[in-house]
Amino acid sequence: GWCAACESWVPQVQSQYEELSDRGLELYVLLGSDLNFAAPTQEYCVSYAEQKGLDPAKVLIDDGWLVLFENVDHYDYNFTPINFMLDGQNMAYVWSDAANDGTTTSLNQALQKLLD
Repeated sequence: GWCAACESWVPQVQSQYEELSDRGLELYVLLGSDLNFAAPTQEYCVSYAEQKGLDPAKVLIDDGWLVLFENVDHYDYNFTPINFMLDGQNMAYVWSDAANDGTTTSLNQALQKLLD
């Protein structure tokens, strides 16, 4: 809620999800803090999901983004927002806006490549 970049990013991603969910796309949003920079609560996640039109079951708590940054290579990009795409079949790291393969450089390109 406090991040201006996330405020513009989440609706874009939600729109892509709505367009492509019938092809197997799933969307999860990780919240690392609440509006006061404290650990998000379940209630905050539900409220955030409702405000953004997201499925509350897919808005997850990752206090300080520790789980994300400890388990996904973020190429020393220690800022938010950072966006990752994982293949749900095997959890392989497909794309990030912090690093790419030089060919797949945008969210839309990564989505199409993954879903094709």
